[in-house]
Amino acid sequence: MINVIYNLDIPIYQLEILSASERQELLFELNQTNLDYQCDKCIDQLFAEQAEKTPDQIAVVFENEEITYQ
Repeated sequence: MINVIYNLDIPIYQLEILSASERQELLFELNQTNLDYQCDKCIDQLFAEQAEKTPDQIAVVFENEEITYQ
């Protein structure tokens, strides 16, 4: 990693604030976005199915308010 104190002329976008293992985890391990999903249904149908499966789970969070599927 670049030591900021001794390299004040380096632009902030070039600073490496994550270790190699942290970068690996963030970009590859936690970023598993290749998931299959049903392409034959609209979002409202998928939402209704999820609401039926997990009515007490939080569906939406806005500011300090949480709304369940129910």
